[in-house]
Amino acid sequence: MKNKVKPILITIITILAVFMVGKYVLDTLFGDMCGNDIVQKVPSPRGENVAYVFKRSCGATTGFSPQLSILDKDDDFQNESGNTFRSDKDFSIEWLDEKNLKVIYEKSSETYEMDKKVNGIVIDYVEKQDSFVYFNKKAVSKAEFKFILSSLNRMEASIFRKIFATNKGIYKISDKEALEFLVNLSVKDLFFVDFFFPSLETVLSGNYDLCFPIYSKTKAGFEQCREIIELNK
Repeated sequence: MKNKVKPILITIITILAVFMVGKYVLDTLFGDMCGNDIVQKVPSPRGENVAYVFKRSCGATTGFSPQLSILDKDDDFQNESGNTFRSDKDFSIEWLDEKNLKVIYEKSSETYEMDKKVNGIVIDYVEKQDSFVYFNKKAVSKAEFKFILSSLNRMEASIFRKIFATNKGIYKISDKEALEFLVNLSVKDLFFVDFFFPSLETVLSGNYDLCFPIYSKTKAGFEQCREIIELNK
């Protein structure tokens, strides 16, 4: 029996040795092919930790992978994969406090790593929500349309034309600049729009004496809106 066990042990040890040597050779030969390009370096509120948002690529055929690493303030950022979150689409982050970080990512993203706690930091993952605006195009005359355009800069005028080209006056907000522009239209009394948030079943109307009334189908949706407003005061 002992004679049979010994060859098996030798075989197992040999396989493990070959695997380790092969891994070392591959890491040595190809490890330097990967590189990280830092997009954001965001310290925590007290500066004890740092969140790195970066894009990692391992050659022309692999493309870029947006990733996140959370490190202690004294640790150097290394040429390694993200230790917290890895995806195929861009995302954003926000420190809620010293021990809590929020990651906002696309619902359609393919994720390769999604850790919920790293280095004592709790990570809250939130799917990016779609939002829309509605405006009554029929209520705007040609003269009013020209007046509004004359009150805008070139970038704002471009967004306004794009919005007016949409069917039924419903426009999906795709970036922060467009959202800020649409809010300013209402605040400046140039044009009023209603903001729809389907995931919250909520409508925000503006503006009425510089107020933006909120109408929610559910109490949960209303409370979520209240939380968002409180966090961004």
